[in-house]
Amino acid sequence: MQDDLFQAARSLPEGFLYRSDFIDAEEARSLLAIIRALHLEEAQYRQYSARRRTLSDGSSYDLDTNEMRPAAPLPGFLDALRAATEELRYSVTLRTARKRDA
Repeated sequence: MQDDLFQAARSLPEGFLYRSDFIDAEEARSLLAIIRALHLEEAQYRQYSARRRTLSDGSSYDLDTNEMRPAAPLPGFLDALRAATEELRYSVTLRTARKRDA
């Protein structure tokens, strides 16, 4: 069934990568539970509120003053996902370089 949801993954644009095994089901459930508990706020654009809720980390942009502002650091629960993403990016970059140089 899940394969049916991601049929488009077989024809991704150049440079895109889909990995069905990037995180396992338990990791996905854990991340979703943590994300559901985050305090998300309405996205603001000047006097307008978007119909989505967001959370800024690292920095945020104040549209009223046109300035970057500091925000909370990236939450620690994302450290493992960040490391896995970096590892995947490195392996893809390495494979691409090997193909180019072959």
